[in-house]
Amino acid sequence: MHALPPIQNAHAPLRRTAREAPRAAALRLAGAFLAALLLASCAAVEWVKTRFVEPAASAPAPSTSSAAAQRAAPSPKVDAAAPAAPAVPQPPPPARPIAESTPQKVAPLPPAQAAAPAPPPPAAVAAQPAPRVTLAAPAAGGDLAPGRWAVQVGVFYGANSAEAVRARVAARLAQSDLDPESRITRVIKRDNRYFVVVGEAADQRAAEALANRVRVALKQDVALFRR
Repeated sequence: MHALPPIQNAHAPLRRTAREAPRAAALRLAGAFLAALLLASCAAVEWVKTRFVEPAASAPAPSTSSAAAQRAAPSPKVDAAAPAAPAVPQPPPPARPIAESTPQKVAPLPPAQAAAPAPPPPAAVAAQPAPRVTLAAPAAGGDLAPGRWAVQVGVFYGANSAEAVRARVAARLAQSDLDPESRITRVIKRDNRYFVVVGEAADQRAAEALANRVRVALKQDVALFRR
């Protein structure tokens, strides 16, 4: 019979791992402590540099030249005011006698004469505008004869409105170049209406020619009117 190989100890690795675990934990704890100590040292160095080193470097050095100049500058000298001399009263001037003067006779002034107005200068005479000649407005004519023609410029239901328009048209035609007979204005009543007409013509052709001239003078549209 063959002999069986010896059985190795299965618990040997477990015992070795159990012995190494405390050592590894101690190493990790030492590493963490050293890292914390290094960080604390760096923080302490930065605090000391910020608190003491940098303020001392940034503070300006006192200027020795300005202090020496202030010590060397002489203090302003104040002169004491001299006492004012007392005012000596002056004697009043002697009174001078007033001489009486002899009254003089004053000749009366001649009576004032009205000054004649000075003639205006030639430039002012030339600048005066010439008097404007206003032509008289044509008077209102009577009624048209049967069969006669005229130029109608308006029709109204009230007599006052028709008369106001007739006066305005007559004033405007007075400034035109129409002959006096063509500028005569009338108010003709027919039924219940009032017609404002201008001029008078014997036939329709003459009335149309007169209407064209009145249209240009009044600058408005007109119509023909037959009695």
